[in-house]
Amino acid sequence: MALRRDKMGLVLKVLLLGLAGVGQQAVVEGATLLVDDFSSVGTPPPASTNTWNQGSLTGVLGGSREQSKTSTNAATRVWSNTPAGTLSLTASTGTSNVWNLWYDGTSNGSQSNIFNPTFDISSFQTLDIALTQTATTTGNIQLTLVTTSPSNSNWTSTQQLNMPSGSGTVSFALSQMTGNFNPYSLRRILLKFQSFSAGKVTLDNIAFFGADPPVVPEPTTLALASTGVVAACALGFRRRRQRQA
Repeated sequence: MALRRDKMGLVLKVLLLGLAGVGQQAVVEGATLLVDDFSSVGTPPPASTNTWNQGSLTGVLGGSREQSKTSTNAATRVWSNTPAGTLSLTASTGTSNVWNLWYDGTSNGSQSNIFNPTFDISSFQTLDIALTQTATTTGNIQLTLVTTSPSNSNWTSTQQLNMPSGSGTVSFALSQMTGNFNPYSLRRILLKFQSFSAGKVTLDNIAFFGADPPVVPEPTTLALASTGVVAACALGFRRRRQRQA
């Protein structure tokens, strides 16, 4: 019995030496693709300007941001970048204000352009928008993604979510896009903030996010664990040979 306990103790020691590094696991952070952090906004146009296009921007996917605003009445709608690192639109009146932002790599105001090269977003699960809303009627956001079809034409998919009252994050699940969608070749992003009343919509950050992958042991950890198991097996075999002798 004492010999058996001694043998088991040795086996456990070898296994523990081999598995000593198992707790030190490599965790890869979830992937992120920035669409716009609004660090590059520039001087907002006059209130009477209904379209505003900017190129050569930093912190913006494709380097350009294009905007337009509309309403069914004579509401004053003003863009601003206060505080810094945000972009906002203030509507003085109305209940059917619309604010469009689109990203396609070109700053000519046309929604027929595409990213060149296109972006692979297959590793991402959501498109998240951090915003603050002060309007009584908060409205909604329609996301439109244009991707490449097998025939190299445009596929269009959409999804619509309500804006929060106050501050919050609107998260579009890419798996729930309606329409034809090819995540391996993103051509254009269109965000339509619509049906909100007098108030201010402030955008803080827009980005694609992926889920954290499963935690996996580092290669050295796997090697140590394998060495421990092999050593334990070899030790057991040698003990059996000695007893037989």
